[in-house]
Amino acid sequence: AYLRAHYPAEFMAAVLSNRGGFYDACGYVEEARRMGLAILLPHVNHSACAFTAVAGGDPQRRDGLRVGLSQVKGLSRRAIESILENRRQGSYTSLRDFMDRVDIDASEVDSLIRCGALDGLGSSRPNLLWGAARYGKPKHQRLASQQKWIAAMAPADGPVLPEFAEYDCREKVMAELECLDIAVSDHLLSLYDIERKDRIHARAIPGHSGRLITLAGWLVNSKRTRTVNNQFMKFLMLEDATDTFEVTLFPGVYKRFGPLLFDRGPYWVRGRVEQEGQCFTVTALWLGRVKSHQTGARHSGPSFRGELTFSETS
Repeated sequence: AYLRAHYPAEFMAAVLSNRGGFYDACGYVEEARRMGLAILLPHVNHSACAFTAVAGGDPQRRDGLRVGLSQVKGLSRRAIESILENRRQGSYTSLRDFMDRVDIDASEVDSLIRCGALDGLGSSRPNLLWGAARYGKPKHQRLASQQKWIAAMAPADGPVLPEFAEYDCREKVMAELECLDIAVSDHLLSLYDIERKDRIHARAIPGHSGRLITLAGWLVNSKRTRTVNNQFMKFLMLEDATDTFEVTLFPGVYKRFGPLLFDRGPYWVRGRVEQEGQCFTVTALWLGRVKSHQTGARHSGPSFRGELTFSETS
């Protein structure tokens, strides 16, 4: 408790680097975000192997978490060591400089680009991907003759590339989930169309004691148990961008909606706020899956909203 209160960035960096604990990495990242810590993407010029506490918005103190290179899925130990070793000779200045100096596979370069670990070494992530494919295979895969051919055919600064627009926020979050198993640029719920007049944020639950409320959240953890009558019920912990919240599914509701709980969701929850002392929980009356994704601004086609209907008789 002391470390969390007085050294939050260092504490959360250690928890995430340890890859253990009650929640998965995504849950801890969102908790760190709610604690006010800035979450920074992995970067070949700044990241260590593990998560590190760094200056985020305030240069006078460590109020940020830098994602470590070991979080990038498919990035080998050999590649990480090569990145860190060669960086001692100076920061990487361009995609071509990085690929010339580092012993790394083409697929690993693509993963680094897509999750933002090469941001700043090109005009956009799509341009970096195009450049990596155009420039050729990484250092250890190129033959001397191929290098000479590329050098002879391309200008000194590399081949001339077309300009592609940068990923929007939704595309970045999708790429981060695929490559890092965590969302850095925004909360996971930003991928979904969950704006409703009757929806409240988790942090507002204490102000609705005894009332029916509607929430949306990702499943963080769950526990199934039996009642004294030997019937199954379930406890859920979900979270949105503002806080975590606990949901109780008593036997009748669990029997009806339990089959929907086969992954992290996200889920709609309709229920009554129960208060015991300073603790607040939601007794679920209805539960459903959030079905619709946000439609990106640069994507054509209709925008679908998730359907939400309630039955409060269970």
